[in-house]
Parts: sequence; structure tokens; C-alpha cells
Amino acid sequence: MAFDLAEDAGGWTGLELDVYGNDERYDLRLRTTRLTRAWQSFRTEFVATAAWTTIKVPFDALEAYRTDASFDASELRRVGVVAVGREFAVDVAVSGVRLY
Repeated sequence: MAFDLAEDAGGWTGLELDVYGNDERYDLRLRTTRLTRAWQSFRTEFVATAAWTTIKVPFDALEAYRTDASFDASELRRVGVVAVGREFAVDVAVSGVRLY
């Protein structure tokens, strides 16, 4: 699941997501206009529990992946939730994404 973001996130601290899942670990991947390659992102992991939960992800908790660029929230353009790294049954739902 991924979507483009038109809102300027520069004045915000992070993202909140309302998630439900199967107690598995998923990646949250963010892309900015500074990233030029498909494999580059700013990312963190979260567990999608079997009850609706709101997770808060501060922008300063994101790790740069395969880039030397620093994260600039004002350049945030895409948000994605992915299941990678191993084989498992994927079952995750996201009902809300907000800046905070």
C-alpha cells in the first residue's frame, strides 16, 4: 500500500497511522523529492497487532536507506507500507494516516 502526499509536511513532527494486522512486522517507507532511485527510502518498522492501534512515527526516527540524503519533511512525497524480508502471510490494514 502506498500513496502520494501533496501536503507540505515541513511543519510537522511525524506521522500517525491507524493499523490492524496479524502481529507481524511491516516497513513504513517514505520517499522525498531528493531520492532519485527506486530503492532509496527513509524507513522504520512497526508491528501491526491484531487490534486497531495508532502508531506514532517521529520523522527523526526514520533511517536513510541506500542514500546519503538527509530527511526533509517539507520534501515528503510518498508514504508506503510494505511486507518484505521473509515469507509470511501478509494481513495489514491502514485506516488512517495523519501528520502530527
